[in-house]
Amino acid sequence: MADKRKFSWKAGQSSVQNAAEVLPALAAAFFAQGRALTSQPPPEALHNFRIQAKRLRDTVELFQPCYNRRLERLLESLRELQQTLGELNDLAATRRMLVDRGFDKSRRNLFANLDARIAEKTDQFFPVWRDTFAREDEARRWVHYLATGTFRPTRPVHKTGRR
Repeated sequence: MADKRKFSWKAGQSSVQNAAEVLPALAAAFFAQGRALTSQPPPEALHNFRIQAKRLRDTVELFQPCYNRRLERLLESLRELQQTLGELNDLAATRRMLVDRGFDKSRRNLFANLDARIAEKTDQFFPVWRDTFAREDEARRWVHYLATGTFRPTRPVHKTGRR
């Protein structure tokens, strides 16, 4: 299930400070949910994880100016994961819609093809997760970067001349 905690932004703090306080917890929740997935997850579990990944990516993207260029590489890996999960969700949603409309009995070949594509997309998801996100210490690296990454100043830094 997707993390339902509400994160509060503090109006008296800068964007950099808010990002450093809130984004690490959001990343930790994402990694925890990903680690909890089994090798044969139900479509709902992958759908919930897709929503968690989207939430993380969308929120981190809002604060992209607060971080250095490394963040773009992290976001790209999230995009790849989301793409696979999105395609999987589209297939599962199509299958549910057809069943709801009574096609399940008359179109067995169609459902066999959909089921094969769903299995294929599920099989594509796990290597992306394993090779990119489930590596040893990857969650710790994300959380640390989001908490202490090299931040860009929120205001231009003006150098003063020497006297």
